[in-house]
Amino acid sequence: QAAAQAAFDAGVTQGAAHRGALLHLLFTVRTEGLFGRYSATQLPAYLSGLLLGAEIADARDWAGEADTPTLVGTHELASRYARALSVLGMPATLAPEACTAEGVFALAAAGGLVPGAQPRGDLR
Repeated sequence: QAAAQAAFDAGVTQGAAHRGALLHLLFTVRTEGLFGRYSATQLPAYLSGLLLGAEIADARDWAGEADTPTLVGTHELASRYARALSVLGMPATLAPEACTAEGVFALAAAGGLVPGAQPRGDLR
């Protein structure tokens, strides 16, 4: 577990540091395994870190710095994003897992996709 987390953290750092080089970084996953830098059980975590690091770096370039993002999703996925953000020095808040379904329902209701449903609250 600790080795996989270290590989994930390294992937996040690499993904964020090498903007515009995601395709190249994806090929490094194979070479990292071939050269024995990461074991077969660490490589999925490294790959995940590369993808999240690149995604977060691109989002920061596009949207700028956020105060403290709130992560909405399953606990497992939101926790992974929270860890990646932490590695990059950005704190995050995890929303309750139930709000994912509630939010999707509210958007569907507001869009008229749920007959008879009344949207709750302001969706802005």
